[in-house]
Amino acid sequence: MRISLEVMAGPVLLAGAGVALAGWTWRAWVDPLMDFGVQLYVPWRITLGQTLHTDLGYITGGPLSQYFNAALFRLFGVGMMTLAWSNLFIIAATTALIYILMTRMSGRLVAGLAGMTFLGLFAFGQYAQIGSYNWVTPYSHELTHGVVLALGVVLCLGEFLRGRRRLGWLIACGALSGLAFLTKAEVFLGVGAAVAVGGSLALAQSPGRRGAIIAALLGPMLAIPILAWGLLVTRMPAGEAMICTLGSWRLLADEAIRSLPLYQRVFGVDDFYGNVILMVKTAAIYALLLGMAAGAGLAIRSRWVSAALSPILLLAVAGVGLWMGDWIRWPSVARPLPLVVIIAGAVQVLHLGRRVEPEQRHAVQLRLLLAVLALGLLAKTILNVQVQGFGFALTMPAMLVAIEAMVGQLPRSVERQGGSAAAALAVMLGAWGVMLGAHLSATGRLLEHKGEVIASGADAFLADERAAPINLALDAIAVRVAPDQTLLGVPHGAMLNYLSRRASPIREFNVQLPEILAAGGESVVLDELRQSPPDYILVTTWSMAINNRQLLFGGESRYGNDLVAWIRVNYRSVVSVRGALGLVLARRIPSGPEAPVGAGS
Repeated sequence: MRISLEVMAGPVLLAGAGVALAGWTWRAWVDPLMDFGVQLYVPWRITLGQTLHTDLGYITGGPLSQYFNAALFRLFGVGMMTLAWSNLFIIAATTALIYILMTRMSGRLVAGLAGMTFLGLFAFGQYAQIGSYNWVTPYSHELTHGVVLALGVVLCLGEFLRGRRRLGWLIACGALSGLAFLTKAEVFLGVGAAVAVGGSLALAQSPGRRGAIIAALLGPMLAIPILAWGLLVTRMPAGEAMICTLGSWRLLADEAIRSLPLYQRVFGVDDFYGNVILMVKTAAIYALLLGMAAGAGLAIRSRWVSAALSPILLLAVAGVGLWMGDWIRWPSVARPLPLVVIIAGAVQVLHLGRRVEPEQRHAVQLRLLLAVLALGLLAKTILNVQVQGFGFALTMPAMLVAIEAMVGQLPRSVERQGGSAAAALAVMLGAWGVMLGAHLSATGRLLEHKGEVIASGADAFLADERAAPINLALDAIAVRVAPDQTLLGVPHGAMLNYLSRRASPIREFNVQLPEILAAGGESVVLDELRQSPPDYILVTTWSMAINNRQLLFGGESRYGNDLVAWIRVNYRSVVSVRGALGLVLARRIPSGPEAPVGAGS
């Protein structure tokens, strides 16, 4: 019975934490304007017969996630909570995968800490006003779906390498890899690297089955994208089906998109030297903490002294961390993770050259595979790694590698030197607790501002001060825009399209700079507007620092001037809503300008 309790303690605690965090953040996950509206609009339109690429200019990823979400809408009804419930199940599955992998690498304690880190920092965390960077309502389902598929790839590779030489594990790995290809390019970069390393290890362990191993891995990996292309060909020309299958891969070759300030900042090359220096400085803090843990462990040799001092060390480190909390730059806490992952991976490569027990070898192989995957996922943000933003998914595996190394391997290393593993562990646990508490506190501060309800029923969610103007705009749309009339939200109005159940008449329903560039430029979008002018246009203005999106309709705009000029001539304002978010509903003028958009405002 005691063993059963030990086995169940971790999963039960993680389940309780997941339920508590879901309840704490309930329906406050959604950003009322940015990103997630696209994730709702696209599958809703697919259920009504439209297709990706030909009808819906969706550039965020491949076809897998959107058609999966459309299937959910067909089965369980169109509603925000349909996707939210699906994503809560995905969070549970991801937590289980993390727990299994970490248990096999370092035991249940590290597995529990890793699972808690995923739930507290990434799955439910919110660190900026834009609330699209969590696993319940992500800005891109391709990213969360892709990461959980990637963890599944590592698990399947690990099972084969563990000694269970059944090719079924490799076939499953290939299938999951093929599905990951249909999500996002940056996800498959990590998956491909992990498969390459894992496949090499498998060939080294089973040289006589080389052909079978390669076929088991590559067959499904190639077959699934080909199958997706074949299904898409039934709805669109073969060339367009190929573009749709490739998803975000084609954007990697688009220099205009890659050079956007947003992506330069995400990658970290906007301030190359500054970001490198910050990474090194933060890495020095990591080194100091590791030195403290190792020093404390090696200084204590007595079991009794260790038992007495370890709780004191934990509380002391936590107390100092809380006292210094206001001076710690928490958004930078993940900066050194590329270095941590590289070092952790290199250590595992060295271990593979030694003779170790089979179970230990399996743990080393899993650590290496996770490190390779994590480094591949960090490629997009390599000089500006953060927990927030894109890091809510891309940084998570690297954080797991760091926790396993610092909380799992470091104390064991101290113990092998005759020191106190408990003392070293106490120092690391104190630091981990402060980090988790700081991020939960940041989430709590944002949740305090989300007290107003937008929409109703399965679409209802809590939002900040932007809720009032959005509700007024939805009321105006309900009164003035007939259900069969069309509505275009510029530059970011997909959420209002979805909530009002009013369709956009043009392919580029999300009129933002990356989408405009992917479409072929502003002139292409303008030609489409001229051919299919919407009955109404909803202009949103919201001042944001990120990507300078508010400049779309400004006099100093880098793009959108021709679109703005066309709207001003061909539409007149009928409703203007002011507040934390500015909204102007404009009706198309049948012939000649009356009162242009913006008149009197």
